[in-house]
Amino acid sequence: MVTDHQLVIDVQTIQSPQFSERGIPRYTAELSLALLRAGAPVAALALNPALPFPRRLHPELARAPQLCWNTAAMFHRLADAGPVAYHVMSPFEGPRPVQTTLPPYALGNDVRLVCTLYDLIPEIFEVYAPGSQFHRLYQQRLEMLKRADLLITISDNTSRDAVRLLGVDPEKIAMVGAGASTFFHLPGPSDDPRALLTKGVRKLKRPFVLAVTGVFGLDKRKNTEVLIDAFGQLPEAVRTSHQLVVTCKLTDEDADRWHARARQQGLDHDTLVLTGYVPDVVLRALYQQARLFVYPSLYEGFGLPALEAARCGCATITSNTSSLPEVLGWEPATFDPTDADNLAAVITKSLADEGFRTRLLEAAEGASERHTWERVAEKTIAAYRTLDAPRRHRRPRRLRLALIGPFPPGESGVGHYDQAVAEALSERCEVDCFGEHDDEQRKNDDGNVVPRPHTSAYRRFPVKALGSVLSPSSYDALIYVLGNSTQHHHRTYEMFLRFPGIAWFHDVSLAAMYLGYARRHLPPPEAHAFMLNTIRHHYWERAGEDLVDEDNWETPAVYEAAGIRLTGAIGSRSRANIVGSELARSLMELDSGPFTEPSPTFVVPPAVRSCAAGYEDLVRDRRGAAGLRGGAGSPLTPSENPLVVALGSVSTQTRPEALVEAVARLGPDQTADLAFVGPADQKLARSVLSQARTLGLTGRVTITGFLDPPDYWEWARRATCVVQLRSDAGGGGGLPLADALGAGRAVVTSATAALDLPPGTVRLVPAAATPADLAAEIGPLVAEDKRRVELEDGARGYAESATFDGVAGRLIEIAELLNGRRGDPHP
Repeated sequence: MVTDHQLVIDVQTIQSPQFSERGIPRYTAELSLALLRAGAPVAALALNPALPFPRRLHPELARAPQLCWNTAAMFHRLADAGPVAYHVMSPFEGPRPVQTTLPPYALGNDVRLVCTLYDLIPEIFEVYAPGSQFHRLYQQRLEMLKRADLLITISDNTSRDAVRLLGVDPEKIAMVGAGASTFFHLPGPSDDPRALLTKGVRKLKRPFVLAVTGVFGLDKRKNTEVLIDAFGQLPEAVRTSHQLVVTCKLTDEDADRWHARARQQGLDHDTLVLTGYVPDVVLRALYQQARLFVYPSLYEGFGLPALEAARCGCATITSNTSSLPEVLGWEPATFDPTDADNLAAVITKSLADEGFRTRLLEAAEGASERHTWERVAEKTIAAYRTLDAPRRHRRPRRLRLALIGPFPPGESGVGHYDQAVAEALSERCEVDCFGEHDDEQRKNDDGNVVPRPHTSAYRRFPVKALGSVLSPSSYDALIYVLGNSTQHHHRTYEMFLRFPGIAWFHDVSLAAMYLGYARRHLPPPEAHAFMLNTIRHHYWERAGEDLVDEDNWETPAVYEAAGIRLTGAIGSRSRANIVGSELARSLMELDSGPFTEPSPTFVVPPAVRSCAAGYEDLVRDRRGAAGLRGGAGSPLTPSENPLVVALGSVSTQTRPEALVEAVARLGPDQTADLAFVGPADQKLARSVLSQARTLGLTGRVTITGFLDPPDYWEWARRATCVVQLRSDAGGGGGLPLADALGAGRAVVTSATAALDLPPGTVRLVPAAATPADLAAEIGPLVAEDKRRVELEDGARGYAESATFDGVAGRLIEIAELLNGRRGDPHP
């Protein structure tokens, strides 16, 4: 069935900073314009999001509504509306990531693949060393051409090469030809090419023969050396009355070589003029003023400079090889490019025989009339119409997400949470995970490398692979997981700045993360300047003048006291934000300030990781009845005392000193041990243990450091109760709180994330609760079963509803909303 497809035309080649005005980029721009003018069903002129916007762009293209960034979201919106044909205009484009040449979302039986083939030069000449990276990439692109539903060529010769060298079915090939820009034309009343060349090419002294030899002159295929030899063999009267002008980009060393060759042929020092690169306006003047244009190339896909010269009214001769005879369509205007004598004879005839020159000018005029962009567009549209409809109905596609953040074996509780989220997501969509520490090796206490976890449910990559190997634009959504750790999230933060996406905040105060980033990546003076500039940029008058001074700028508590959360610095750039509680959402939006419209913010309460599920498998055969594993001050055998546990990172925000004093205040019949199960700064750990000894708790307070899941859950499981404190009202602490509920323990907390929990799930205390207040809450839990059992039942009840499958579903809803595929998922 023949049908009209929506056309997505990949125009990234026009973004080339070096070559955007030559060759394939020019062809792409001119054909795109011609297709739009001809009313072709062009739905998108797709730019590569990883490349800069084109430096020079025709105004008609620049204002075309079809011009857009090439993203999965753009593509799927079109595909949902009907059949799509994806046209790769530059199959051998070499940007990074390489995936951008044919994005994953353009693959599949429901999308028709169209490729334009200009030439197969590397198949005929040794361009890439066999086995090299470029050779392997070239071979991969050839496979793409072979599988294309339609191969569009620009000459009959290229069509024959595709059949002969690639084995492409001739029925899948359509030759559409090429055109030249209307910029190249006969001199008009307002043109003065002679005056322009007097200023632009000052070495011109007499009539000249012109050659344009591509972007880089020493490309042997361009055959300039034979042209120089042939010019030296011209009759003396012809040779001395003309100059040879060669236009191309050339190094001084290469120019010296060509001048040396000219001297060997007896040419005077001013006979060979090498212009180097010239802008189009000078090139046009050269075409208009030249007595003859010579194109001695050994192989071309079409030979655009010959057509440009012809449009400017210049007598033109070309090689008799490859596609070049197709340009003029008159065999006497060609020569053998390997025979300098033959070339010299044709040049002489072209300059001295007026009758022959007249025929050359007629051939040039005929070529100008035949090779137009209107005709190319007409043939291209006819080729599109030969595409069959999809072979089957379009299947509902799976969302494709990227999850960027900490993952095991990095020492991060958020990392283990991310892993569980990824596993749940992989059941419902395609997900690639980019680990904060995936390019680093972690070793255990014995010095052995901890193996990275492997799962077939989703793919894992280091963060640095995003943008270099895998294209960020190929995902429906990029989800960046951010928290307030001084050690983690740094690479995630940097990648977010490069490719903004959805920011998922597990804390809405990020001062510690920013400070850790500054200290790790910058020397002290620059770190200070980084923090100062960040605050001034986002807060201005809302920040105190003395907030970031030389004495206290490295202290997170100072930022907390000043209400500087630094989440707005990220949230204002994101596509959307995700937080764990309603309070966190309010604080997130307020942190953006009164004059900024914040990105949409969604509440996704943390899922509860249950230590009951799989716990026995994790610890079986590891320790039996052995004691709890931990770090400084750890009791190595089980104690008969009740155990109070605080889960997660230990910092001043989690108020460890207040909890130590609260445990010390418990009555004689309420004696308990205390464990901080998570990483802690060594200085803070020493201070806490010293306080414990002073308060008579020697040997009864443990700081474990970071633990892998089996050990972490063993501490949580053996806890009599869990106390989760937060000194701020920032809506943080949600993950450790969820873990405490997942352990089915009675929980006392000041974390404001608990405000959204159902009544009876936890005992909520003020952020400024005193040690005496805390002791009054903890005491009954370690001494009485009834109150503890009630809270344990509340924790287990909540844990059953707060699942990772539910979190995955919310993430998918949010991604679909942002891509216009779903209604409001209750932000």
